[in-house]
Amino acid sequence: MLLTLFTVSCENPFRPDMRKLSVTPVVRSADSPLQLLLNLEDAYNHRDIELYKQCLATSFRFVLIGAESVELGVDMDCDGLRDDWWDYDVEVRYHENLFGYGSSDGALSAPSAISLDLQIPPEEVWQQDAQDGYESRLIIPCYFDLRLTFAGNYQDIAAGGYALFFVVEKDGVWKIERWQDQSST
Repeated sequence: MLLTLFTVSCENPFRPDMRKLSVTPVVRSADSPLQLLLNLEDAYNHRDIELYKQCLATSFRFVLIGAESVELGVDMDCDGLRDDWWDYDVEVRYHENLFGYGSSDGALSAPSAISLDLQIPPEEVWQQDAQDGYESRLIIPCYFDLRLTFAGNYQDIAAGGYALFFVVEKDGVWKIERWQDQSST
């Protein structure tokens, strides 16, 4: 029976084509901050740039915080200076490379897998932004674990730590306006 299966089929059932098994992300309506953050996880885990862009407000900023921020900064706009924040356009370009093309200098190919795990706390822990004019913005603290897996001889890259997500609602849809990374890894 097994011999017949192998000779009739062009595919080995014990080693199926992984591209055919890939699961598309479940796109949730971002009608709550929780659904928004679950979409963010899915965007990373499925390397879905369109879903990732849907998670971000056009006024988005990624911010590195802490005494080490100058050391942690990355030259995202290629001007020779380390940045401690960048905007929506730079963030999207960065993730287009991360999800599909690899590093812009060609040193690393795109990861073969990405895993983001957000530890989303209960709503009681979420805060309203106390800054004048931002009272409708929520701040959600999350611990995160991020792992980039590479094929070949590359070593996996792992990062983890603490981040604050500043989220806003407009027309019933929640978006991340600021992602404040407070980790040191």
